[in-house]
Amino acid sequence: MLNIKLFKNSDGAANFRSIHVRILESEGAQIYVMKDEPNECEAGLVNSEDNIVQFEFEPGDAAVSSAALPAGQTWCDFSAPVLAEANKKLGWTK
Repeated sequence: MLNIKLFKNSDGAANFRSIHVRILESEGAQIYVMKDEPNECEAGLVNSEDNIVQFEFEPGDAAVSSAALPAGQTWCDFSAPVLAEANKKLGWTK
């Protein structure tokens, strides 16, 4: 399952920038990871005008098994290219 939310909120943007598990860099995108599990990912993209796209990935067991993530890799690592592509489509790539 994938939920996507797009909104503008300066407090929310500040939270993404300061309260995150880690930041992934992929193809010019800064991806703020909020929840980082092998089978779950909550991450967001934030632009300079405090617009936010929030992604919540909850793949099923079959998807997780099929992805065969290497040890130490999470669903956010696996999803980073998709999030970077969304960043490009929005025109937010630096």
